[in-house]
Amino acid sequence: MRVESLYQFNEDWSALLAQSYQSIEADGVFAEMAANSLGEPQPDLSVQLYNPSHSKDRFENTALTIDGRVGALKLVYAGAYFVRNVEQVQDYTNYARSTYLDFYQCANPNPATPATAQCFTPGSSWRDLERNTHQSHELRVSTPGDWPIRGIGGLFYENYLIQEQVDWFYLTALPYFNPIGPPTGYYSLNGSQFQPDGSPVHFYTPGAVFVPAPVTSGNPNIRPPGVGFFNDITRGYQQRAAYASVDFDLIPTKLTLTGGTRYSRTDTSEVGSSVGGFGCRLTAGAPNPCLNHSNFVNLNAEGLDRTFSGFRSRANLSWKVTEDALLYYTWSQGFRAGGFNRAPSPPSGNSPLTKGPDPSQVQASTHGSWTPPQVFAPDSLTNNELGWKTRWLNHRVQWNGAIYQEDWNQAQIDVFANDVINNGVILNGGNYRVRGIETSGVAHVTTGLNIEAGAAWNHSELVKEATFLWADGIPIDFGTLQTARGRKVSNPGGVLGSPLAGAPPFQGSIRARYEFAFNGYNAFAQLGAAHQSHSLSTTDQLRVDLQRKSIAYDLPAFTTYDAALGVGKNAWLVQVYAENLTDTRAELYGNYAQWYKAITVSRPRTIGLHFSYKFGGS
Repeated sequence: MRVESLYQFNEDWSALLAQSYQSIEADGVFAEMAANSLGEPQPDLSVQLYNPSHSKDRFENTALTIDGRVGALKLVYAGAYFVRNVEQVQDYTNYARSTYLDFYQCANPNPATPATAQCFTPGSSWRDLERNTHQSHELRVSTPGDWPIRGIGGLFYENYLIQEQVDWFYLTALPYFNPIGPPTGYYSLNGSQFQPDGSPVHFYTPGAVFVPAPVTSGNPNIRPPGVGFFNDITRGYQQRAAYASVDFDLIPTKLTLTGGTRYSRTDTSEVGSSVGGFGCRLTAGAPNPCLNHSNFVNLNAEGLDRTFSGFRSRANLSWKVTEDALLYYTWSQGFRAGGFNRAPSPPSGNSPLTKGPDPSQVQASTHGSWTPPQVFAPDSLTNNELGWKTRWLNHRVQWNGAIYQEDWNQAQIDVFANDVINNGVILNGGNYRVRGIETSGVAHVTTGLNIEAGAAWNHSELVKEATFLWADGIPIDFGTLQTARGRKVSNPGGVLGSPLAGAPPFQGSIRARYEFAFNGYNAFAQLGAAHQSHSLSTTDQLRVDLQRKSIAYDLPAFTTYDAALGVGKNAWLVQVYAENLTDTRAELYGNYAQWYKAITVSRPRTIGLHFSYKFGGS
């Protein structure tokens, strides 16, 4: 639902207030599994899961825009407040394939005699409760468009907060775990010491500063039975920015130079805790509930607050060759702020990045274990673009296009490789380069018939690999690393020459629309097609190599069609539309993250009826 109200104070000042509300409830998952966990084929659009999955997603947004003038200057204020609440429950039974199956789901396992272990159902799930709030304010001032030197400037502020509680139900039917909760007592600010007796003084370190526990973000309560691990985290950022841009006519109405810059300061932070069930198995005198600090990560003590600041600029030179042809060159910069990973620790088990007795761990034992970074830095994008905008045949044909190069440096890459890095982390990867050309056109073929088309060709590749260091500062040579099972270990930040995920070499679309009148009504018929070539769904070559399931991340080319018929008169319009006419099963995203191939596919053929009415007009 969306409601807007416009109030016109006078000819120069107005205010627009808008309120939006949306609530969605969905059952199931948005992916299909071509085969079950045994590798046996399954019917289309089916999955093999062991717990119900559902989501509830609700948001409200209030926005205010004020337009006005002070003398010759135009002023605009835009502010908004957004609140979103999400609850998700998903099956996680495939966690049973991971390292900790025996701890969470088997009674007194003995690796030497595994047949004697008593294991319970591996069925597990997770529940995520998330609340997002976003507040933004912008004040912008601009000069008239007919001045020889024109300018625009403004101030911007935003505050974004995510409060998240995630409970992992690993324990299922186990009768020998007590419920877990945030530990009590006092914690040192550096997170290294614990004082369970309630005293803020620790005799080992006189003068140390301690803070009371539990350290939680939103839920200090004991978790329900079955929860073996939980996160209670609040993260977010505040951004303050100022920007300015100036247009200068080098040759009036012919050649214009534009230059602008934006300075921003982003303060990002993360607080809360992660709590597990280690130490909570029932033994003589085991606490109930289990408030065990040995498996507690105090994020408040990690100092997870960073400031990222700097200038990002742009420049443009446009040349109006004729009344129907314009050429331009644009140089621009962009970035994403950095953030935080879970508390870092060297990978466990037989990871080749960790010291240990396995032959695959020789380099790590020599140079010291690699530890994932707790903080990942901003990445940056620089764009160079040469383009044109033209009109032909008395404006019956319009043809636009651009040739560009984009350099994406220190790309933030999401990495999940269970054999090498235990947890999913975000790393600053290497540098990618994208070179491409895009074009679009509109043709008024005859009275009532218009054809629109667009296409883009792109070539993307990693031009510089990221460097990761052992504990002694020596660069890791991934070309010589193997896992204990003999599988190669690729650079987790990307392999030289590999393409970007989600960057198909070709995308194109075409649409024809015929408008006509009959018996006093206005009608139209429309037909369109869109094509996308082969692409990849991940740049994490390490994950692909370890799982030996590269096919799970290859997305084949596809073509879809749509159509619409409509009729209207005066203020009303009725149209029948059909999306994905041929019911193409396009693969939009694929992965093998939970040890099975899951593919997110396009929406099926959708046929609908749309009605609109314009009040107060025709």
